[in-house]
Amino acid sequence: HNGERVLLYTMSQDVLTGERIPIIELPEGVTIKTVKAGNAYGEKQIVSVALVPEVFTVHQNYPNPFNPRTTIQVDLVEPTQLNIIVHDIMGRVVKTLINQEYSPGYHTFMWHGDNSIGMQASSGVYFISVSTHKHARMIKAILLR
Repeated sequence: HNGERVLLYTMSQDVLTGERIPIIELPEGVTIKTVKAGNAYGEKQIVSVALVPEVFTVHQNYPNPFNPRTTIQVDLVEPTQLNIIVHDIMGRVVKTLINQEYSPGYHTFMWHGDNSIGMQASSGVYFISVSTHKHARMIKAILLR
């Protein structure tokens, strides 16, 4: 941290891979900004780093109240079918935002305050249900026109 660098290496020609096993644990608040990699000959290699949350989380939408759009963040710990559905105060489906498979990671979605046919939804309280095969959460969103 504070601009310091971390060097990970192996003396054999094995591949360093974290897969679902952490290679390194960082202190709270410390993040990785860039990753540079090389092979045994010092040649640059292309790498990908995927940050995977430890806990399934549905964050409160923001801004809230909102107009004209709001953001929903969902942290997934494993590949899963994700469903995000907006309901009105009577429980009726206003719009299905997401209904597909997602990989582990931090995902952000937008609701533009519209219904399933693209018309603007009325001002009011809405409930956004976020579900996977293992989890279900509900958040309250307030649309002000």
